[in-house]
Amino acid sequence: MTAYRRWRRRVENLFLAAVDPPCRLLAAAGVPPDAVTAAGFVLSLAAGGLYAAGRPAAAGLAVLLAGACDAADGMLARRTGRAGVFGAFLDSTLDRLGEIAIFAGLLWHFADRPPLALVCLLALAGALMVSYTRARAEGLGLDCRVGWGQRPERMAVLVAASLAGALPVVGDGILAAALVFLALAGHISMLQRVAHVRRRTREDGSK
Repeated sequence: MTAYRRWRRRVENLFLAAVDPPCRLLAAAGVPPDAVTAAGFVLSLAAGGLYAAGRPAAAGLAVLLAGACDAADGMLARRTGRAGVFGAFLDSTLDRLGEIAIFAGLLWHFADRPPLALVCLLALAGALMVSYTRARAEGLGLDCRVGWGQRPERMAVLVAASLAGALPVVGDGILAAALVFLALAGHISMLQRVAHVRRRTREDGSK
């Protein structure tokens, strides 16, 4: 395991540990996992609206809470024995729609600055292609959990940049820089996954 993957797992475990107590409360209250999935989607829609309204710090907080819901729904499903194919499908579908809403809000926020609006579009395209390449590979029976610009990393960068943007001396500059990074990271991760699948198919003697 690479140092990056070890670091990522540690951060992931810390985040899951933070989400575990509220997840226990949700399980005790009988809240269905799909309701948590839907709540995460609503928070993503709210984040997009807040970005469009020029409130990046509040939007970043909404993205963080949406990420917590995304972690909690799967945990809740396993804890309550409700894990199923449709729940996983719904989760992935609403995750993609939520990302579209977030980046649409960012695009609106930067609409008066065409170069940054284009970067928003490229960041969204990269995010969708990272998800698509994994889904397509897994549909062909290949594992494709590779790349350093996966969704948790993308959302962490966006949250940090959005919250930092609340500082008067920082403003939109760090958010714009984060979007450039996200656009590059998404497309590099997509290429990493393409290379991974190509390598796997060659090892298997496939074409």
